[in-house]
Amino acid sequence: MASIAQHRTGRLTIWLTLAIGWVVLTHLPKLPPGPVRILHLDKIVHFTGFAVLSFVGLWANDRRRLDTKTITIWMVGFAVFAMADELTQPWFGRGTEFLDWVADITGACVAMVVWRTVFSTHKPTDTVG
Repeated sequence: MASIAQHRTGRLTIWLTLAIGWVVLTHLPKLPPGPVRILHLDKIVHFTGFAVLSFVGLWANDRRRLDTKTITIWMVGFAVFAMADELTQPWFGRGTEFLDWVADITGACVAMVVWRTVFSTHKPTDTVG
């Protein structure tokens, strides 16, 4: 049976692979538009990508309960990662866009709210009356 440390290491490996994959994908040359245009597809991709990174990161670190301090640390980390991602894209012939960064942060934030809601340790109180 695998130890908790081995289990966590495997999860962290998955998360790091996903994070590195995200950096590689966001730095490839932009593809020409296809025959069907989807409004704000770029923002949807940024939002979804960072939501997935957040979910997998929380899962990898076995974070069931999130207190305000932990959420703040994770959000600062994702904000810095997203900013670095945006600021380095011109080096690869892509553009930097503030709203891409906003979509990244929003995706991470929504994922954490959903995670906290799903894994909340608060039990509903019974009301009489």
